[in-house]
Amino acid sequence: MRINPCLVLRTVSNHCFLIPVRKNEISKEPMYINEVGAYILRNISSCLDNNILMQNTAEHFNIGSDEEAIESVAEFLEELVSSRILIEDEVLV
Repeated sequence: MRINPCLVLRTVSNHCFLIPVRKNEISKEPMYINEVGAYILRNISSCLDNNILMQNTAEHFNIGSDEEAIESVAEFLEELVSSRILIEDEVLV
């Protein structure tokens, strides 16, 4: 997965925003991103396994590492994908 190339993550006064850098279907305006979203977006490109990303996110925010905590992070990831903030890479076979 990767961040939609039409968006860039920027931090202004300790607040994170996704800024559109070209015409896109998501938003023409900057979008505020909460701390969990910002953490995921900062780490998505260096993590090849979504399960590891979910585990690391749950641990980073001290929400536990049980199945329920991991599932809540998974649901958040799914929301980022469904809103087209994150794009799933196609696997070439």
